[in-house]
Amino acid sequence: MADQLLDFAEPVRQLLPVNQNGGPFDFRRQQCPAPPSHLETAEIVLRRLYKQYGSFRVDAVHGYGQREAWAGLGVLTMAVLFGGPGTSVHLALTRPSSDIKNVFIEVNYSEVGLLLTAERFRYYVEPVSRHPWYANIARHGNRSALPFFELTCVDEPTTEEQRANRDTIRGFGGVDGTASFAEFLLNVSRPSNTQLEFVLEHEPGFTGVAPGSAELNIWLPGSIGWEKKYFR
Repeated sequence: MADQLLDFAEPVRQLLPVNQNGGPFDFRRQQCPAPPSHLETAEIVLRRLYKQYGSFRVDAVHGYGQREAWAGLGVLTMAVLFGGPGTSVHLALTRPSSDIKNVFIEVNYSEVGLLLTAERFRYYVEPVSRHPWYANIARHGNRSALPFFELTCVDEPTTEEQRANRDTIRGFGGVDGTASFAEFLLNVSRPSNTQLEFVLEHEPGFTGVAPGSAELNIWLPGSIGWEKKYFR
């Protein structure tokens, strides 16, 4: 059965290098298909959880999907990035097993000072680790350049019951964070990638998200956390 996310991303996905020996692919506005305002997919499941660091609890989301689905989300995120200010996409997750039903993708541009937009992103396939940005953050400490995931509702939750049943993610941060997340998803999806589990943790753990963000785990088929039942 056709899937809107996979169909949207397929023309670009076919052009991407499959391993580190492949040449680069340049994302530019002319090469990125203009994203529609709404897409649906049954190929990604996002489960709502939390993680406890001592007495400190943080929101956490666990994501499940085949490589093609993460490639699709990566291409869509690049398309939003190159769409410029005002570009926003509502991705509806249609699997009943998905706690998260809505993903709103929109770049958070600075409202003061210099406005930075994307002109080109030269993509090379790179190895990706379980904690993809931790070594960089440990050296340079710029957490604001990491992706951001807000776990919320379509309308801002006002009661504890609404908060417990949040079904929406808004993301994925500023220009740097959005580009980093899109690149990460493309690397996750490549046939040469042998890592099957990815953990983007809050600051008490192996830092992989911007301040105030929910955590994100991604499980590929074959990983210890993969749940085939979510796709039945």
